[in-house]
Amino acid sequence: MRVIALLCLATALSASAARGQSEAAAGGFASGGFGGPVVKFSQLLDEFAVFAGARGGWIANHSFVVGGGVYSLVNTVDRPGLFEPISKFIYGGFEVEYVAFWSEPVHFTIGTLVGAGRRFRTDEPDPDHDEVFVLEPAVGLEVNAASFLRIVTGFGYRYVSKETSGDLENEDLRAFVASLTFKFGSF
Repeated sequence: MRVIALLCLATALSASAARGQSEAAAGGFASGGFGGPVVKFSQLLDEFAVFAGARGGWIANHSFVVGGGVYSLVNTVDRPGLFEPISKFIYGGFEVEYVAFWSEPVHFTIGTLVGAGRRFRTDEPDPDHDEVFVLEPAVGLEVNAASFLRIVTGFGYRYVSKETSGDLENEDLRAFVASLTFKFGSF
């Protein structure tokens, strides 16, 4: 529940900061920003997995985005031989993105997330966890829904690297990802 509250707070702060940004009249440099919720559909352990999260970023000249995001597993996934089901898996990090043809009603984006993730294990009184490196390149189709709202449907791949533990391999956490993002801000 704390994670969801932090995601909501981060989204609200990002959107507020974005509203305060404007285009500099003298130099012609445009600066903006956004924040918003994200839903990702993927797999863990070859089972359907849903991640909810938020991302935000600073936008330079309407096209170059630098920001970050965090995503948390919503459902529980399990398989025979696993010490315990995966019910808590969180990942996030630094995100960069390029928005092509930003002024067109429908345009595309390309970006990547570089960060880390953690699978929490709660089978002991002192919870243990598996930490992983995450690289998630993606492409998206972005729609200019309103002056303050962009809706993006995306497709990518979550690459995960870690030292394997007794019940998980890298391949168990790697998968293709489909996403739906709502960006609120100043573009």
